[in-house]
Amino acid sequence: MSTVESPWAKQLVDAANLQNLVKRVTLYPKEKINIARLNEYNATQSVRWILNQCYVPGESSKSAIAKIVSLALDGASRRFPSTHEFSLQVNGIRFSAQPAPIFCLTGLAGVGKSAIFDAVQRLIGSPEDIQIPKHGQVEHKPLSRVQILDRWGSKEMAKHFGLPERGCDIGRALYQRGCSLIALDELQFVTTSESANTRASKLIYATSLYGPTLVFACNFSLGHKLKKRPHEERDRILSSPIVLLPDLAQSVAWKERLRVWATAIEDLLEFDLAERSDDFWSLVVGINRSAIHLLSVSSALALSDRSGIRWEHIERAYKSQEFAIMRGNIESIQAISRGSDQGNLDLICPFESTDAAAYVDVVRNIHRSLFSESVGVAAQSKSVKQALKKESIKDANQPVTKRVARPLDAATLVKSAADFRSEVRLGRRV
Repeated sequence: MSTVESPWAKQLVDAANLQNLVKRVTLYPKEKINIARLNEYNATQSVRWILNQCYVPGESSKSAIAKIVSLALDGASRRFPSTHEFSLQVNGIRFSAQPAPIFCLTGLAGVGKSAIFDAVQRLIGSPEDIQIPKHGQVEHKPLSRVQILDRWGSKEMAKHFGLPERGCDIGRALYQRGCSLIALDELQFVTTSESANTRASKLIYATSLYGPTLVFACNFSLGHKLKKRPHEERDRILSSPIVLLPDLAQSVAWKERLRVWATAIEDLLEFDLAERSDDFWSLVVGINRSAIHLLSVSSALALSDRSGIRWEHIERAYKSQEFAIMRGNIESIQAISRGSDQGNLDLICPFESTDAAAYVDVVRNIHRSLFSESVGVAAQSKSVKQALKKESIKDANQPVTKRVARPLDAATLVKSAADFRSEVRLGRRV
């Protein structure tokens, strides 16, 4: 039976169409922010809630979603080649769940891996019924999504699927439901102990034994840890990575996302977010969670000033304590882009990727003027330093990406990276 003739696969064909895919997963806010209900205490949560309702997939996200849906389609064809085969399997005449292919969805924390699974769930997550000759009506639920908690094993997995905790055959139950894809999310919750790598690796492999194709999500940091596992495990669970990257500063998706966000909170904004697109990108390096958090913190600062959000609030929010953790990661990415080995190396993509290299290039280029100014002053003579200091006072209120860049060699940039980060932490530079 061909892919299209298989009733399980047939229901997934339309979802795999790229045009239908983008249209069906894109989300716009159902409402705009109600400024009358906001104050400096509830603004952060309210703005974050509104902005998280939006979803505009970029090129990397669209590619990942399409890949995962195609895996579900291939899995349906593999597991359910015919209604006759299904009848034999489900009646237990020759049921056997074979180890499934494993795919790793990896990216920076906050880049949108869970949002990818949300989008896939909107496409193929709704159960439908299939009529099987001589068998009757059966449920077809192609996607089973599992969000991992701190302690997770076979009992927790059975409970998640609504099955008895003891004596149940999870593989058979998933087959009866027509499941062709398992999405394993939030693996960081099992990576908080010394044995975390072992636990995560065992959980991934054990889940693959249920039969459906497995896609698990992990941060770059967990990817680096899993690469240290014995080669048998490493080859099994990391051989097929799907790398998810932030949208680039000049991408259509980034600009459209800013437009959608600006529309959702337009009553609160007092500057044109689209005009400051590159400036804003430079502060969050394209990471969605960081961008939403920065806007949320900025809203609270603005309301404490009894005003709307101005660019000065964005810059203050960036230097605030509330943004400190994300700022540290962003500064590490910036340092890595300049060739420094003093950044958090867990933020480097653990797999070979030309797209990841292109992203690092964009981070480096869009921050070059800021880095050049900081390092340039340190490299000049006393008289030139004084002249540059006067010049820097004049443009102190200019956005960091608009300052004049002074070309320097890579070695000088790397040597002064630590000095630059110290200045940032002291609040001398944005």
